[in-house]
Amino acid sequence: MKDYEVLILAGGKGTRLQSVVSDLPKPMAPIADKPFLEYQVKFLKNHGFDNFCFLTGYKAECVEDHFEDGSKWGVKIRYSVE
Repeated sequence: MKDYEVLILAGGKGTRLQSVVSDLPKPMAPIADKPFLEYQVKFLKNHGFDNFCFLTGYKAECVEDHFEDGSKWGVKIRYSVE
């Protein structure tokens, strides 16, 4: 679905998850040693989406450092920082 850009809200502080992700934004909460957001990207990629914009805020650099341009997952990722 190359004509679509998937927008993902990826800037939550995760205050209710502080015991698990005290130093990470909520979308980067680890599940089986991978960030939750990575599972979303893979799922959407498997369903034909390959163009993403992560809408980040709190600790945006954590998301950007992990995903970079998305090429590791065969997708294109850009960022819009709040």
